[in-house]
Amino acid sequence: MEGAMEIEKLDIYNAKSGKFVTSLYGLKTISSILEVKHSVNLQKSVLKPERQEVRLEQKGKGLKDEQTLGELGVKDKDGRLYVKDLGPQMGWSTVFVCEYAGPLFIYLWVFQRPWLLYGDDAALKPVSLCTQVAAGCWTVHYTKRLLETNALAMFVVCEVGNLSIHLALRNLRPPGTKERRVPYPNSNPLTMLFQTVSCPNYTYEVGAWVAFTVMTQCIPAGMFAVCGFYQMAMWAVGKHRNYIKDFKNYPKRKAIIPFIL
Repeated sequence: MEGAMEIEKLDIYNAKSGKFVTSLYGLKTISSILEVKHSVNLQKSVLKPERQEVRLEQKGKGLKDEQTLGELGVKDKDGRLYVKDLGPQMGWSTVFVCEYAGPLFIYLWVFQRPWLLYGDDAALKPVSLCTQVAAGCWTVHYTKRLLETNALAMFVVCEVGNLSIHLALRNLRPPGTKERRVPYPNSNPLTMLFQTVSCPNYTYEVGAWVAFTVMTQCIPAGMFAVCGFYQMAMWAVGKHRNYIKDFKNYPKRKAIIPFIL
């Protein structure tokens, strides 16, 4: 069948210099441009598929990955294509994570009124309801964006964060005693949630299940996440009240969701 004719040899040239790069064998007219990129990468490891732009002509336009060699008229015994090295590429998921994580964490950092920006006493002053609502809306919006962008990354972060909180709580009580202390963030950045909630271990747990639900698009997982959140919210509220009762100068925090609950 003509659509599956084998191309004996396909020569690849550098689109910028016109110099010969390599020859590919075993491709067929039904092979896609993406397959060509992978074949080039096998010959030239530095040319990852995502950094290649394949052209029919040296000064031509880049071809789409789904186009086949047959569609492009590359059917001869000795075909020729040009490859332009686009340089190191950053995946779109990484771009979006940086785009959404930056505004989220910078805003929340400024919300804490750090001494670096506002002076030593600024963090002790009350925060208006409008400011708290705005911070909550901002957090929900960019958290949603992050979850949509890369649920797997969020799941991993939440799982590691949950472990970090448990380790911080374990180290809070001196060995062999029953002394209770107010938990604060340590050198681990994932413990920074202690600045805004009393039970960040539950916050991370809920976040992990939400990420799992988004990642799998599974309704039962979503139902489990909702039920789990309800139960953990009850536990968190109870522990938060106990903290306030037991410690006179307990920091102003929420129970489980920053600035909201």
